[in-house]
This record gives sequence, C-alpha cells and structure tokens, in this order.
Amino acid sequence: NCEGACNAYRACGTQECPVRCEWGNWSDWSACSVPCGNGERSHARVIATAAANGGGACTGVDYEIESCSEKACDEQCVWQSWSDWGECTATCGGGSQSHIRLSSNCDGVGSGVRDCN
Repeated sequence: NCEGACNAYRACGTQECPVRCEWGNWSDWSACSVPCGNGERSHARVIATAAANGGGACTGVDYEIESCSEKACDEQCVWQSWSDWGECTATCGGGSQSHIRLSSNCDGVGSGVRDCN
C-alpha cells in the first residue's frame, strides 16, 4: 500500500510556440506620378502576422518604388515669326508672293500666298 500520492504530475508545454513574421499581400501599384514622360509609382505591404515568442522577423522591404512612363509628352507647339513676303512672281499682269513660318510640333499652315501686281 502506498501512502500519499501514487502519481506525480508536472506542468509542461506551457511555453508559447514561436510565431514567425509573415507579410501581407502587396497593394496594387499606384498611378504613375506624372501623366506623361518619366515618373515613379509605388506599392506597399504590411505585416499580417507579427513575430512573437522568438519567431523569425520579417525580412525584405515594406515599400517599393519603380520608374514608370505612361506615354511620351507632346511637346508644346511653338511657331516662329512669319518671314517677309517674297518677291512677286510677275512684274505685271498678276502674280503671287509667298511667305513661311517654321514651327516645332505644330499642326496647321506654315506658309501663305497672296496675289500681287
């Protein structure tokens, strides 16, 4: 016959398990910072599960930036001044004179003609 407790128990496994950090999903890329030409866009992510109890920390970055170029920018139209009228094509009986103007990235008429004599 036993006197006292025949079995002895001791608590074990009471220590919390390590929890490893986990990243959430990346957000969608932002719009390009400029409507045309070269700009930047970014996206981010946040920690979904924080490290605990000695678990591994998250590695990597939480924010990324990259270059973007949506489309080429249209250069602004710049007309130069009209040239002087040229000489009349005839000395009598009617003729014509012309003049021009140069431009950068412009649509439209860059020359003109008028009657003379």
